[in-house]
Amino acid sequence: MDNREPQQKEDSFGSNQDSSIQIDRAITDAQNLVAYTAREGLEVDEEILKTLIIAKTKWDAGVWSTEFTVQFWEAFRQMNQLIKPATVASVRAICLEPKKSGFRGFLQSQYGRTEASQTVTRYTIWTLGVLLFVLIFQIYWVIGNSLSVKLTELLDNEIQLTNAINQAILDHSEIEVLFKLKEEEGRDGRADGSYEFYFSPDWERETLEVIAERQRLEDELEALRTQLERNSAILLRWSIGWQWIVVSDEDIPPNEEIEAQLEDLTKQIEKDQVLINDQDVQKEIDDKKKELEELEKKLADLDNRLATLVNQAQTQATTDNIGENETGTLQVNPALDQIVKEREQVLSAITEMKTWLGQSNLVEVIKTQRQTKLDTIKAEKAALERQFNREKTKEESRRVRLSTDFALIILQSYLLPVLYGLLGASVYVLRTITREISNKTFSEESNRSYLLRLALGTLSGLIIGWFVFLLPGQSIVSSISPLALAFLVGYNIEIIFSLMDRLIERFTKPEEDSPVSPTKPDEGQPDGENQTEPESPATV
Repeated sequence: MDNREPQQKEDSFGSNQDSSIQIDRAITDAQNLVAYTAREGLEVDEEILKTLIIAKTKWDAGVWSTEFTVQFWEAFRQMNQLIKPATVASVRAICLEPKKSGFRGFLQSQYGRTEASQTVTRYTIWTLGVLLFVLIFQIYWVIGNSLSVKLTELLDNEIQLTNAINQAILDHSEIEVLFKLKEEEGRDGRADGSYEFYFSPDWERETLEVIAERQRLEDELEALRTQLERNSAILLRWSIGWQWIVVSDEDIPPNEEIEAQLEDLTKQIEKDQVLINDQDVQKEIDDKKKELEELEKKLADLDNRLATLVNQAQTQATTDNIGENETGTLQVNPALDQIVKEREQVLSAITEMKTWLGQSNLVEVIKTQRQTKLDTIKAEKAALERQFNREKTKEESRRVRLSTDFALIILQSYLLPVLYGLLGASVYVLRTITREISNKTFSEESNRSYLLRLALGTLSGLIIGWFVFLLPGQSIVSSISPLALAFLVGYNIEIIFSLMDRLIERFTKPEEDSPVSPTKPDEGQPDGENQTEPESPATV
């Protein structure tokens, strides 16, 4: 018994404390209700006003009684009935409250002291922030989509121009074949395989248009490739955040053939650049002179051998045996012919060498020849580098296009619908706050429903694409863009719930049995004769 008394006293103390808190809050609400009815011009019974007004005085003075408690709660109930559709919570939210401390106090001083004004300010800033994000990502998507479309157009134009250039080359080849056939028929071809028509006016006239068209197409292709490189560079910067998904530069397969040719040409250029100096040129001249001396010695040796063979032939011709002479002549002639041919080759090489060494300003001539050769190699290397860069640019454009397409799909299918759904829900929340404040039904508990509305609007924007196929093909809704539809669904989530209900109903609703049409009586017989009478229970 002694153990229960402290527990009962403690429970009684706790119950009294909770009751005191409720009465204290109700007295504050009662003062707000009185101010609200006075501000709105509502007629209130004088006894109710008197009870609610003196309640605070009695509570502060500590003269609160049980009889007055009953009187206060009854007056409080009647006041709640009078202010409908407003409620105590809504009046509390739209009426001024005592200034709070801390951050809430700062917000009250800056944006208003009521919960309603703070909620309006908070959700207005939130909606403007969401709108800013929507604009940023929408502009980002529009720029990327425009660049992607332009890149696709440039790549298609490049293919068309390349095909046109190949056709022009083919046309030029066809004209060349016709001229060759015509000249061969007339037997005007040269013995060395060259043709005279290349220098004729007819050839220039026939190929002038083709050559000009080919040159124009090549200029257009070069300008287009420059534009393609510029567009790819801009698009590369646009999609820099998405390139980690596509293969990196290290994963691009190199063109080993072109790289090997460029390496050989680079080595050749380095080697030839060293040779363009007076010392190396003079060394080449000295080497040629030594080579000339060797050729002259070889020529003298061939002359001696030739003289010996001729003497042998003359000695054999003086013998008495003619058969042996003829046989001997046949044996000498092949060796003599071989020496004569070799002597002619050496003599020709000597003549060519003397002519080359006899040129005036031979050092400058050699330098010019070497420089010309070097320029030719450099031009060939530059052409290969352009080809290598074009292929590299094409590969980079392909990778940029892949990353751009991926980014556009992510933006258009997921991120933008979510933002538009969230924006639609934010606009709905602002409109709802305005209506509730106007109708005096806004309360602090409304924030929970607003947060739920924002979450549902966001999810609705994400999943709207899943249910587009349920819309009729000829309906007005089906012609709306997905982003606009995501905004509408975020504003009114009942649309998505309706789509979900239709989807569930399509798979769960049983098929109704088709009604059986009544049997028509035969013509010429009275009604009822063909009807089968039901069997009696006994028969069954």
